[in-house]
Amino acid sequence: MVDQGKKSQKSLRKTNKGIQSQGKYVKTSPTVLKSRILVVSDLHVPYHHPDSFNFLEHLASKYNPTKVINIGDEMDWHSINVSHVINPDLPSPADELEIGRFWMKKLEKLFPKMVLLESNHGSMVLRRAMAKGMSKFFIKDYNEILDVGSGWKWKEKHIIETDKGRVMFAHQFSADISKAVQQSAMSCVQGHYHTVSSIKYVANDFHLNWGMSVGCLVDKKSLAMAYMKVNLAKPVLSCGVITEGIPYIVPMVLNNDGSWDNNIYL
Repeated sequence: MVDQGKKSQKSLRKTNKGIQSQGKYVKTSPTVLKSRILVVSDLHVPYHHPDSFNFLEHLASKYNPTKVINIGDEMDWHSINVSHVINPDLPSPADELEIGRFWMKKLEKLFPKMVLLESNHGSMVLRRAMAKGMSKFFIKDYNEILDVGSGWKWKEKHIIETDKGRVMFAHQFSADISKAVQQSAMSCVQGHYHTVSSIKYVANDFHLNWGMSVGCLVDKKSLAMAYMKVNLAKPVLSCGVITEGIPYIVPMVLNNDGSWDNNIYL
């Protein structure tokens, strides 16, 4: 007596083989996710735009980035600034740290793994300590200061190999980003320049590279940003996205009352 189970399996294999031979059976490959890099611009917590975290949450939801780069100045540290006049009506160092930790926790929840670029404001704690003659060995690890996990990594520069070549990230290269592209012979991304949100392409006989300045997410009405009031050029609120090696600027467009219009324009 023939086992019906074995007979059915043999019949199924024969049928599949016949279908494949007729070109009617197509073997599907696993979906390959496109590389998507989200570049978070200068936040300057706690003097960030009130809607900036909502904007970032929407960006994360829409693009589902495979990598997240924070271009630096994640904190402002106005209370210990070694370059600007400190406004006594703003939070003290202890208060600024407490408020900052609250927002950094929110940012960590949104992006538990992130590369952050060392920056002029981000390094303010170390710079203030050094100004007072204190060795860096007396300073806590920055992750511990901000009370964030090991998923956040700080780097002076960071290079990623994309579908279209290498891209180098740093907080600040040059006011004219195309100079950095020419000198490094690779694409470059920077923050720092709040009033600049742009992409410039640079070509030679062999390569097409680009430079992107990603703007910022600051609140221009905050007292910490009062030094910019006399400037004709105002902060451009935006972030950057790099999809398969191609850069895009995503502006955070505001309503007349200064609130975000809740749209992602890309």
